[in-house]
Amino acid sequence: MPTRDARPHVLIIGGGLSGTAVALRILKDVQRPIRLSIVESRAELGLGIAYGTAHPEHLVNGLAKLFSLYDDEPDHLVRWLRAGARLGGWQPPPGVPLEDSMPPRQVYGAYVLASLTAALARSGSLVEFRHLRARALDVAVQDAAGAPRWRVLLDDDTQHEADELVLATGIFARPLARQGFQVGAGVAESPRYVADTWQAEAWNGAAQDTQIVYLGSGLSALDSLIMAEKAGFRGRHTVLSRRGQGVREREDVQPWPDFLRYTPGEVSLRDLLAQIRVQRRAIQRQGQPWQRIVPAIRLHVPTLWSLASTRDRKRFLGRLRSYWEASLHRSAAAPLAWQARVQEEGRHTHEAGRVQSIAVQADGRLAVQWQPRDGRLPQTLVADRVVNCLGFEFDWRQIDDPLVRQLVARGLAQPDPLGFGVQATRDTHALRDAAGQPQPGLYAVGHALRGLIWESNAIGEQVPQAGTVGRAIVQRLSLTAAAATLAQGFARAAAASDEDGLLRRENLDAAHRAGLTTLAVPRPFGGLDLPLEQVVPIIGEIGRGDPSTGLILLMQTFHHRAIVLNPRWPAALRETVLRAAVERGALVNALRVEPEQGSPVRGGYPATLARRVEGGWRISGRKLYSTGSEALAWGLVWASTDEAEPRVGEFLVPLDSPGVRIDPTWNHIGLRASGSHDVVFDDVFVPLDHATDLRPLAQWSSSGSDLGAWLPLMLAALYDGVARGARDWLVQWLQTRTPSNLGKPLAGLPRFQAGVGEIDAWLQANAALLQRQAAAPAGDAAGAALVKYTVSRGAIAVVDKALALAGNHGLTRHNPLERHFRDVLCSRVHHPQDDLILEGAGRHAFSTTLQPVTA
Repeated sequence: MPTRDARPHVLIIGGGLSGTAVALRILKDVQRPIRLSIVESRAELGLGIAYGTAHPEHLVNGLAKLFSLYDDEPDHLVRWLRAGARLGGWQPPPGVPLEDSMPPRQVYGAYVLASLTAALARSGSLVEFRHLRARALDVAVQDAAGAPRWRVLLDDDTQHEADELVLATGIFARPLARQGFQVGAGVAESPRYVADTWQAEAWNGAAQDTQIVYLGSGLSALDSLIMAEKAGFRGRHTVLSRRGQGVREREDVQPWPDFLRYTPGEVSLRDLLAQIRVQRRAIQRQGQPWQRIVPAIRLHVPTLWSLASTRDRKRFLGRLRSYWEASLHRSAAAPLAWQARVQEEGRHTHEAGRVQSIAVQADGRLAVQWQPRDGRLPQTLVADRVVNCLGFEFDWRQIDDPLVRQLVARGLAQPDPLGFGVQATRDTHALRDAAGQPQPGLYAVGHALRGLIWESNAIGEQVPQAGTVGRAIVQRLSLTAAAATLAQGFARAAAASDEDGLLRRENLDAAHRAGLTTLAVPRPFGGLDLPLEQVVPIIGEIGRGDPSTGLILLMQTFHHRAIVLNPRWPAALRETVLRAAVERGALVNALRVEPEQGSPVRGGYPATLARRVEGGWRISGRKLYSTGSEALAWGLVWASTDEAEPRVGEFLVPLDSPGVRIDPTWNHIGLRASGSHDVVFDDVFVPLDHATDLRPLAQWSSSGSDLGAWLPLMLAALYDGVARGARDWLVQWLQTRTPSNLGKPLAGLPRFQAGVGEIDAWLQANAALLQRQAAAPAGDAAGAALVKYTVSRGAIAVVDKALALAGNHGLTRHNPLERHFRDVLCSRVHHPQDDLILEGAGRHAFSTTLQPVTA
């Protein structure tokens, strides 16, 4: 039965600008193998509606220096433009620096595509990327343990599971029925009604038209005017808007000094307007451009929107929104020149009023009845073409899209009460469900967040949002974070595991799903191939929850590293072991300790014997303290050969081979769920190449230079994790333990405060030692061994101190502290043991030549 791909799957619904920006953030920051998919029906990603235009006259609505795709690299776009944009034939107007230019949107689209291509190339084999050419129809939650949380149904009848899901759904057209005026039969179907100005066929036959009516006067109307003129239209442009406000030219001005002052909880729209009026008068007195005030206000909009009362939000929407948007959404000079030209030719009229109805006439043209704002009688315009530029639908309760309907119906999305997108958290943009609870792993970006921060439709807002969502995902995918989450679950079962002494296979299965069984497997085999400095905190987190599971994973990691570094290993066998770890979490450990010899690090031939037979070897012997024995796929069995001149080494033995038996002898006081039973080999056959490394005994020495630090530092981290688990319990217990004669928690007493302070001092020292040594250059095995000695002693001291502070409560089996103490004592038995560490350090000290001390 095939196993599920253990790599997390991030799925982004929507491949426009915001969805692609999230992908770019993830591609830049992710440090573990993942699968990344974007669901987008268009052939090209990153362009969306705005940046797929083929008209060079359509410019980005802002300066190049403000439109980087990376919020931590503000000059990224400018550097790209400087490096190659001119190759496409574009250059900024004479005298305008690149950073102050407004590139064509098609140039910006090329920048998005180039950035995505480069990011995917840099990620190499770390990220498996797919563009799913389809539309999402539904999202369902999966509650099965260990399964990805989300299941997404696409319109090609495929289903895809995702661990992290991003909704970058873009914008939705507002149906005619919701435009606030009467719509006659046949209007929506008429080729003379343009609902989507970006469709190429929308302008077919425009050269034969005599009048076009534009409903709305924003940037979309200006874009449409340009497209109509380029299609050969030479008739009259008539614009209808409620207040008669047109698009203004964007000037490159310095922002006015930050002036808005307010107190959370006391934000008043009236007070804010009063402050703005004072500054506007100051700008007028100084003869400064009015546009300077806009960025000074915009800086505060997300915060002000979040602090505003529902009443003030409604007042803004009803009275001020159109004025603010007209001030904010301005245009470069070049597009406005098209409008200015037709105005000079007498072919452009802008009327202020409200549309009342649209109807199809007998000749097929469209009659638009409208009520002038100045009180005149209703009037009628007969148009060859009516272009809807009234904006988009943001109310998720009204959007006619199957995915949106299902998200709301399933309670996975809570629509904004004022009709602007969905409710989400400010820190990660995680969607809130119907009950208002955040849903980690389900995010929104772009227009759906308008109800959260209001301004959410431009590059300047969507790129930071993408950064927020991308970083939240990378953090959740962080192996240290994943280990910490797993450890919390392991800790809940640790008492039962300690009581019954049974290895918890479900822990190992969960660790495999999180990738923790492949920490040292090279990436070409599908593993993580992490450096030691990243492995150490992962082992520490698992040790905090269940050190028995942590020890098994530690040994898996160490032996994978050893297998990779050992050139004597047959390549095919190495690949078999490593790929099995990736595909099904197959575990391996060395089986070395024997009843007669003890630990082989003290020297001597093992009693386990490998007899040479036809085609291979037959192995017989008994191994003690075989950590993880019941769950191991392979044992690296330390044995002597029966040759005239015996060799010693490792034999890779599949533990499901005939003649292998697990003798359940493990009954120690600590790490009781590690399954460290005896393994008995009774004439077990292995193929010839399974003798992976045989040498004369004298040739065996300490581990190679790059490997020597791994075991001691991982062991130190494991038991430091045990100490931290003890510290966590103690602090919580002291905060809740309230003796009746004291009347307050023990945490308020200086003696306990000082005791916990002492514990934290040990743990801080441990953390510093582990971090420094794990990041040190490879080869310092002696230094790593000293860190193991020091950190282990510190860990024991921490748990001992916790027991002293907790008294009898710490020793009862009803609390975990006594278990932590039994577990942490096991740190003393692992190689390298304390006496060997200290003897080695002492020899090194005496071997160092010192300069004579002179008076």
